[in-house]
Amino acid sequence: MHSAVLQSKDYIKFADKSTVEVMSMGSLDKGIQKNDRKAARYEGKDGIEYLVEFPNLTVEDIETMRASKAGTYNDTGRIPFTALINPHTEEEMVRWGGVSSSAIIDKVKEKTKELRKEHGKGIDRKTIRSLNGAIESANVEVAKGDFGKAIGALDKVTKKSGDWPQELSARATKARDEIVQAATVALDAIEETGLDDPKAAMKDLNKVRSKLRGTGLEDRAKELLASFKAS
Repeated sequence: MHSAVLQSKDYIKFADKSTVEVMSMGSLDKGIQKNDRKAARYEGKDGIEYLVEFPNLTVEDIETMRASKAGTYNDTGRIPFTALINPHTEEEMVRWGGVSSSAIIDKVKEKTKELRKEHGKGIDRKTIRSLNGAIESANVEVAKGDFGKAIGALDKVTKKSGDWPQELSARATKARDEIVQAATVALDAIEETGLDDPKAAMKDLNKVRSKLRGTGLEDRAKELLASFKAS
């Protein structure tokens, strides 16, 4: 099952767009104790140990999946066991013993059409990855104090966020709110400086004003500038 499906290049390419694999694998701890090659680990660049057979997955990841609902579907007492699960209801749709990657692909395509008729098209991984990348880019810009560019990074990928599932659109909203909050903190600090040193505060504000576009704080910046000039 592992080599025929999870290590199949065709299946990996298909799964990246069409499925989410959740494994319930037992006896991993025994394999580690026996130094089984299938339980071999390697140290990643981040210093964390990952499984050679399942790159980028840790022992803890495997155990977490095993402890999830995924571990409850196999009531046959035999392995291998594979089931296709409805992501909306978590109910079993199809089950197999040993199965080929092509058989899984064919059945997933069939069931995907049924699910889309009932629930709509859904969101693909490309969209999720784009949002993840935008949030990372936004965080970099916030660290540099360029809040406008941070907002711009999000705007590039959230134009259709109104069609996204609530959880995904909520992530985009949260990221935007955090940018605005960071910009607000920056203006608060400048306003505080202005109480004792309006000239220094004006200098700081002039550096920040052009970097607030899209945050909704532009008017506040204008008001602060006017108050510093009047001081």
